[in-house]
Amino acid sequence: MVLPSLTSIRGLSSKRVFVRLDVNVPLETDGETVRVVNDWRIRAALPTLKYLVSRGARVVVGAHLGRPGGKRKKEFSLAPVAQYLASLLDAPVRWTPDLLGRGGAAAVAEAEPGTVLVLENLRFYRGEEENGAAFSKKLAALADVYVNDAFAECHRAHASVAGITKFLPSYAGFLLQKEVDALRSLQHAPKRPMVLVLGGAKVETKLPLLRALLDTADQVLVGGLVYVAYLHARDVKIGDDVFDKDILRAADSLVRKRTVERPTDVIVGNPDGSGAERLVLTRGAHRTVPAGLHVFDIGPETILEFGEILEKAKTIIWNGAMGKFEQHPYEYGTYAIARMMGAASLRGAFTVAGGGETIQALEDVGVRDKLSHVSTGGGAMLSFLAGAPMPGIEALLSARH
Repeated sequence: MVLPSLTSIRGLSSKRVFVRLDVNVPLETDGETVRVVNDWRIRAALPTLKYLVSRGARVVVGAHLGRPGGKRKKEFSLAPVAQYLASLLDAPVRWTPDLLGRGGAAAVAEAEPGTVLVLENLRFYRGEEENGAAFSKKLAALADVYVNDAFAECHRAHASVAGITKFLPSYAGFLLQKEVDALRSLQHAPKRPMVLVLGGAKVETKLPLLRALLDTADQVLVGGLVYVAYLHARDVKIGDDVFDKDILRAADSLVRKRTVERPTDVIVGNPDGSGAERLVLTRGAHRTVPAGLHVFDIGPETILEFGEILEKAKTIIWNGAMGKFEQHPYEYGTYAIARMMGAASLRGAFTVAGGGETIQALEDVGVRDKLSHVSTGGGAMLSFLAGAPMPGIEALLSARH
C-alpha cells in the first residue's frame, strides 16, 4: 500500500498545510499549571512537522484531546499541548481558541512561513465526529494542502480524518506511512514463527483480531479478559464478570483453537490486591472462586510456558495486558511479557506492540524503545490487522494529490 507522501508536495514555501496529528496525551493539573505527563505521541509527530517547517510551510495543526462531546470544556483545551510543542520545535508555535470564526482564519493568514498554528480541540465541534460536510469544508478553507499523520485516528470516519480529503490535495505524513509499512509487513511477509500475544479488558475489540490472525500466526498466547470470557463460556465460573452471549460464543470458538495457548494457572483476588492466590486450571476444571474475586493476572507456570514460546519467535505482536498490572501484586505477568518483548528485540526478532496499557507496561520496565515498532494507535492497530475498514487511509488513497 503506497500512500501519497508529503515529500511529493511541490512548492511548500508559504503554503498552508493542515496537518492532522494525534496528540491525545495525558495531562496533569497542579493548581493553575497544566503539564503534559507523557509526550511520546507528540514526539512521534515531530519528523513531519520539522520537514514542513524547514521548507517554509505555514503549518496548521488539527487534533483532539479527550472526549468533550461536542462542547467547549477547559480541561480538554489544546493550549497546554501547543505550549509543550513549542518547547520541542525550533520554530514559532501559536495556539488559537477561535477555530472556525474570523479569528482562526485571521491567525492562519497572519502566520509567517515556517511557523506552526495549533487549532483548538476539534472535538469541541459536533461536526468533527459527525464527519459533516460543512465542518469539513470549513477546515479545508484554512489550508491549501492536507497531511494526515494521525494513524491512531484512521479507523474513524471523522471530518479532520476523512471528510477534509474531499476538498484538498491530501497526503500521508511520515508517522502514518511508518505505521502502515510496519503493520503490512506482519500481514504479508512475517518472519516465522510468528506469535500473537492478546490480552486486555476490551474483549469485543480483541476477538476480531484473533479471528483474523488465527490462520496467520503460528501461535497465540491469550490472557486478560479474553481468557476470562473463554472460561465463562466453558462454565468455569471465576468472579462475577458478565459477558454478552455473542462474546461468549466467539471466545469459546476462537480460544479453543489448536494454535491458541491458554494459561494453566492464574492469580485471583480482590481489585485492591488483597486476597491474591494462585489458581491452577486443570483440564475440565469447574472450580468456583468466591464471589467478588476475579482473575487479575496469569500465574508463574503460565509465565514460564509463554516465555518458552516467545524465546523461539521471530515475529511477535502484543496487544493487551495480561491482567490488572497497575495494582500490586498483579503486575508480574504483564511485566514479564514486556521484558520478553525487549529480549526478543535484542536477539533480532521483529516485535510490534500497540495499545495504551501495553505501551505503559513497556515504559514501566524500560524497553519501549527497544521494540521494532510501537504503534501510536491501539484501536487503529487492531482494526488494521483485523482487516476492518480504515476510513482515514482509504480517504487518502482516493483523494486528489
